[in-house]
Amino acid sequence: MKDMMKDIWMVLGPLIIFFVFTFMYETCKERERNERESELFEVYHSDEQVALIIESAKEIKVGSKAILPDYGWVDVINQGENIPYDSCVVCQGRIISVLEIQGKDLVVAYEMPVQTHGTMCPDGTQFIVSKADFATMTEKYLQNIEQANP
Repeated sequence: MKDMMKDIWMVLGPLIIFFVFTFMYETCKERERNERESELFEVYHSDEQVALIIESAKEIKVGSKAILPDYGWVDVINQGENIPYDSCVVCQGRIISVLEIQGKDLVVAYEMPVQTHGTMCPDGTQFIVSKADFATMTEKYLQNIEQANP
């Protein structure tokens, strides 16, 4: 019986050690990947860039830009191979651009410079925003940043 247990541990021992080290390695790699992506997710807009975006939102036309003030779910209107979702999450501080004006609504495209995972919207996601919301987004973003960093 002791010999059989010894034989079992001789086989299982190295396998267990292999799986533990593999799990630890993958966990560390995932943490490094998340740290790199979180650095990319930090958004820094220059004063000049913000001024141009605020100016472009005053007279809304195709090409106007705004900075998203908050995270939130949006309904995707260009679902397809690159965007397999009906809805996804947009990130605070990301830029959207007007593609089309439809009465009181705007079709906008979301800019995301990094690859996304899970429910985050990828670059090029299109969704609808009201003109009224679009016109105040960048100023709300600046207020939110100011409140978060007094």
